Amino acid sequence: MSISDYIFKLLVIGDAPGSKQAFVKRYCFDIFKPHNKLTIGVDFCSKTTTF
Repeated sequence: MSISDYIFKLLVIGDAPGSKQAFVKRYCFDIFKPHNKLTIGVDFCSKTTTF
């Protein structure tokens, strides 16, 4: 059996009041803040998952 590494890149776009940042932070850091500051530009995070 061989182990393969996969790299996925996800782009989350949408209207301003859409909770995109809350979704990404919940996935990457397992934290939830219902009221985030407005992100202008881009924000990056990475997560290593074993499956």
